[in-house]
Order: sequence, then C-alpha cells, then structure tokens
Amino acid sequence: MPRLAIVTFLFLASIVSAQAQVSFQPQVRGLGCLRPQTRAMITQLTAQIGPIQITSTCGGKHAHNSQHYRGNAIDFRPQAVSSSRAVAALRGMSIVGGIGHYGSGVVHADVGERQLVWGGQSRGARMRFASPYKARGGFARVARHSHGYVRHAGLQPRYDEHAVQPDLLSAMFNSPLP
Repeated sequence: MPRLAIVTFLFLASIVSAQAQVSFQPQVRGLGCLRPQTRAMITQLTAQIGPIQITSTCGGKHAHNSQHYRGNAIDFRPQAVSSSRAVAALRGMSIVGGIGHYGSGVVHADVGERQLVWGGQSRGARMRFASPYKARGGFARVARHSHGYVRHAGLQPRYDEHAVQPDLLSAMFNSPLP
C-alpha cells in the first residue's frame, strides 16, 4: 500500500510540474484540439527548454492547409530561453516535422509529415535555422512562404502514429485531478 501511495504522489507531482510549464494566451482554449503526437512534442519540448506560453493551437486564422487545422501544430513563446535556443531544441527532436520562427520571438512547431524550416522577420528574409536541418535525401526544393523561404525535405512521415504512447499532457488535460 505505501508503494502505491508513493507512485500516485509522484505521478500527481509530475502532472503539476508539467502544468506549470505551459501557459496560454487568452485566445487559446487549451490543448483539447491537439493530436497525441503534438502533445507528446510539447511534453518533450518543455522538458528541454522549460516553460512556454502557447499563442496558437487549432483555432483562429492560419494559412490554407495549415497544420494548425489538423491539430498538428502550435505557436509558442519560450519563457526561459531565447527563441533561437527553442528552435535548436526542436531541431533535435525526431517527432518534429515543421519549425518556424517569427520575428516577434514566437516559434512554430508541428508534427506534420514534411520537414519544413522557415524563419525571418519579413517576406524574403533568408533562412537563419535551416542550413543544418537536413532530412533523408537532403533538400528537395526551395519554395516561397509567406514568412520567408521554406525548405522542403523528405516527404515521408518520420514517426509511426500507432506507436505513440499516451503522454503526460493528455493524461493531465483529459482526466480530472482527485
């Protein structure tokens, strides 16, 4: 019995810890619309860089065919590190498909199938973060994006969506605390 109490306490402490790592701007209504892979990405990211403030999830206005509409993407502002440090952490995560950096310090991350990296403060701004971010086969083409250049790489998914384990955030937001 004492062992069960210790395990329960540690689990609840980890939920409270993860909850303290994520805050939201007023227009964001939580993580309920996000897919499990996206929630797993958030858990991994906050473990690496600390607290984040999520500025956009599924709602609002996004580009046509945006990963946001599929529950695959978030925009966030890192609270404890610079946005370039957050981008570097994202580049090291295998679940991440797309990474973007707005000039305002907001970072885009998604778990889409294509590896995309873009950044800049205005149209036509050069890539700051893309050069070391290569996927299988290298960069296939360079195309224009509304926030600078986009580099497209391997078009195959880099994760098996059936192999994704339930994560801490889904447990935190889908089950009530005792």
